Parts: sequence; C-alpha cells; structure tokens
Amino acid sequence: MNKPQLVWLDKGKETFLDLNQYDFVPVEKYGPGDNKLYLGDNLVLLKYLLENKQKVDLIYIDPPFATNSRFFLKRSIGEAGYNHKKGVFKFPCYEDIWQEGLGSYLSMLYERLKYMHQILRESGSIYVHVDFRVSAYVRLLLDEIFGEENFINEIIWFYKTGGVPEKIGFSKKHDTIFFYARDKKKTYWSPQKEKSYLKHKYGFSNISIEEDEQGKYTWVYCRDVFDIPALRGNQPERLEYATQKPEELLKRIILASSKPKDVVADFFCGSGTTLAVAQKLERKWIGCDCGKWPIHVCRKRLLGIEKSNFSLLKIVKKQEKKAGLVKENNSKITDFCSKKDQKTGQNCPQVLTLVSFFEKNDFFLEEKKIFLQTKMDCLKPDKKLKKA
Repeated sequence: MNKPQLVWLDKGKETFLDLNQYDFVPVEKYGPGDNKLYLGDNLVLLKYLLENKQKVDLIYIDPPFATNSRFFLKRSIGEAGYNHKKGVFKFPCYEDIWQEGLGSYLSMLYERLKYMHQILRESGSIYVHVDFRVSAYVRLLLDEIFGEENFINEIIWFYKTGGVPEKIGFSKKHDTIFFYARDKKKTYWSPQKEKSYLKHKYGFSNISIEEDEQGKYTWVYCRDVFDIPALRGNQPERLEYATQKPEELLKRIILASSKPKDVVADFFCGSGTTLAVAQKLERKWIGCDCGKWPIHVCRKRLLGIEKSNFSLLKIVKKQEKKAGLVKENNSKITDFCSKKDQKTGQNCPQVLTLVSFFEKNDFFLEEKKIFLQTKMDCLKPDKKLKKA
C-alpha cells in the first residue's frame, strides 16, 4: 500500500561527501571522558558516525524553524560621549534564512534525519523540536523516515512568557516536539512524574498529597503537554543565546528516554542545553553546531559544570586553511585595543568592554580581531552630546 509522502523539488538529492577530504582537528580536551563537541557541518559528522558504526541512544534536535531571521547578540556601548548608531552594536550569532525557499530547508533536514535514523540504536528514540512554521512538514518527514508505526507523541511545550499579541488570532505560546522511536517495540522508556496542584478541596483517601509554597499537590505521570516556563532574561540559567531552551525541558526528555552512561546526541546544539543536562545526569554526549558563537557559549557553559569532561574538535576540509586553530598571544588583542579617547587621552571604555566581552578565548582569536577591527571606526565622539 502506497503511503502519502511530502514531495518538493530536489527531494532525495544527496550532498556528495567524501570523508577523506575532511579532518576532525582536536582543539581542546578537558578530562578523560569520551564526550565530544564539534564545530562544523553536522552532515559530515553524521556520515562519519554512520561509516564508523557509532550508535547513539537518544537524539534531541532543535533545528532552525525557517523563521527567515538573523539572530544577533546586542551589546550597549556609548559612554562618555561615544555612540554607535543607537548605542548598540550587533554581533552576528547565526541565521535561519533559506534563500531558495522552504524546499531547501526541507532538503537540509530530510538528509540529516535519514542519517540520524541509521545511527540510532534499536532501543533509541528521537525528539525533534519545531514550531508552527514547519511542524506539519516535519511530521510528514518523520513518518516517512521513522515510520508512522514508530510515532509516540506530539508533545506541546507550553510557556506563558514571551510573544506579542497578534493582530488577528491568538497569541502563540507553544512549540511542538515530535517523539519517535527507532523501533517502538524495543524502545527504552522510563515514565516520569510531575506535580499536579489541587484546585479544589476534595476528600482523598487513596492518594498521597504533599504541599509546597504553591499549595497542595499530588504526583501524576507526565502528560504530552509540558507546562515548563521559558527562560527569562534575569534568570541565572539564561545565557546570551536567543533561542536557549530551559534545562528542565531537556531533563524531562533525557530522564524518560535514556539511562546513565547512554549516549545522548544533539546535532544542532546551540547554547548546549542538551549537553549540559546530559553531563549533569551522567550521560555520555555528542554535540555539534556550525556556528562559532554557539560553540563558544556551549564550551563556556560546559566548563562551568563540575567534573565536566569533553573534547572540542573542528571539522575542516583538508585543503582549507585552518583559521583560528593557531594559538597566538592574547597580548595582541590588548595592543590592538589601545585606541585613545580623543578628549581625555585614556583608553576608550567601549573597546575595553569588547575585549572583556570576548574573554580573550584563543580558539576564536582571529574572529575577535576581525570583529573588533570592523567596530573600531564606529567609536566616534558624539557631536550632539552637550558638556555637563
């Protein structure tokens, strides 16, 4: 019986990859473990894992949502008579733009999902996090690759924060997470429980009732609607990454679908929430992202976890210059940033802010220097500023 499938131009056209043309260059190593964080194309990594017969137990991915947006890190500058446009500079973090339209997005994800299906153990499972823009399409891709019979849940992650009122329609306050098994008959599952607060004072005789600062509650098995708050800007967990997900969300998924020492993988790892939670829960992990800023954020986050252990590697083509891998003296940044205030003769506070912002991370030294060079000319006296 023929099953309906999603069809688009160039569907099934595979990217030619010769792994002999790539190197996995070690950059840093912390501790004795096998956890690995990769900077580079996840398609190369997926093919490498498949050809080397490496298996994983759980995959969570939060891929681009086809938002047609660029994401920036914003930094305020403009003290003591200096400004840059509106007192803010933007550092490009990553972009979610598909010049050739939705078809190119689907081709990207389709090819990678096929590899993910092959590297999952028979007892493994995958969670794919999307939103309203692409959820209908992604569901069809997953049905085709993993099989309708291996669909388990369409999870709704509901959050009250964020978003703006719509001109027409209801405010969008949820994401969708598709949960599929490699083989539903063999998949590992550990049911999780959550608090259910009691709104009415009924008499209960056969269930245990507990109480905290929010009221009385009982424990119930988790439902397919996750009422987990999105991160606010002032929370300690919050990092400088626009699409960061809360650790509580990943904790629920990892506890339900993996055991200690299982291998958890995130091939669009972003700020590193999946990897951080896996580390804390004593799972092994593999992470990958093609952006230097996500890897920088992720690396810093992992180093802040007690007993964290991992290797950082860069995926490069052999014939390309391995930019950023040559260790250099950080004093070059200090020397370079000796620009003086035209009025006081002292170092510009904005430039010093930029230096501390990058934290002199050797791995990204070249990128920092280039970025600073492009911003130096923007730090000019504000002629409109009145003297005190």
